[in-house]
Amino acid sequence: MVCSFRIKQDGRDERLLHPDRGKVRAVADEKKFKLEDLSKFTGEDGKSYVAVNGKVYDVSGSDLWEDGDHMGAHTAGSDLSAELEEAPHGMEVFDEFPVVGELE
Repeated sequence: MVCSFRIKQDGRDERLLHPDRGKVRAVADEKKFKLEDLSKFTGEDGKSYVAVNGKVYDVSGSDLWEDGDHMGAHTAGSDLSAELEEAPHGMEVFDEFPVVGELE
């Protein structure tokens, strides 16, 4: 079985077992983000969020997104859907990050 976490409103995590899933994944009660909301999560306050294909991911824990900067090419707080087509990787890299919401 695989364990994942659901982040509760009070900030505590709840462990969930998923026998049918092959990856550990943190899931949260999905919030609806407008682009202006997303733009507040630039990494300046420690939280780095990016949107890709309508999902908002928390990339704060990644060394590749230190202070909201990704390799000098991308900035947290933005929708990177179009840029993904030119990236040397695909959507699979986002499987490692928690989905924190949905981009409207």
